[in-house]
Amino acid sequence: GLVPASTVEDAQAAIAAARDAFPKWAGLTGPERGKIFYRAANIMESKLDEWAIELTREEGKTKLESQREVIRSIDLLRYFAGEAWRVGGDLLPADTPHTLLYSLRVPLGVVAIITPWNFPLSIPVWKIAPALVVGNTVVFKPASATPIMGVKLAALFHEAGLPAGVLN
Repeated sequence: GLVPASTVEDAQAAIAAARDAFPKWAGLTGPERGKIFYRAANIMESKLDEWAIELTREEGKTKLESQREVIRSIDLLRYFAGEAWRVGGDLLPADTPHTLLYSLRVPLGVVAIITPWNFPLSIPVWKIAPALVVGNTVVFKPASATPIMGVKLAALFHEAGLPAGVLN
């Protein structure tokens, strides 16, 4: 397959889109964000064979290895969809009376994710899903040797309802 080579301007536009999408995406509840990942997992599962064949063509794994990677990716999507319900913090003991110590997990902003060629589907899912589930937006750079799975993954998230600018 052929994919375009991105320019510095493309990267800057991706960062700007992620920055613009961040406030609204971070403002959603975890469960609202998690629903998108459940939908993505269900879509991928319904097309498991198609995903495995594409992965085999691009990366060179056997079809069985590709199927296992797709299944692992489906499992990861479902796991992080569930984690969306547990984005919170911790209540910690204090050593002084009437003191409340707590931690709260909050999104940081735009996250850059660069992934290797050898697991071109499961590693991107493993990195992108938790970043998005907690409310960050993402600029994703797949490996140059296996970019088609990255494009396919981005299209899957779009089909599942991820808003524009959240994943670039």
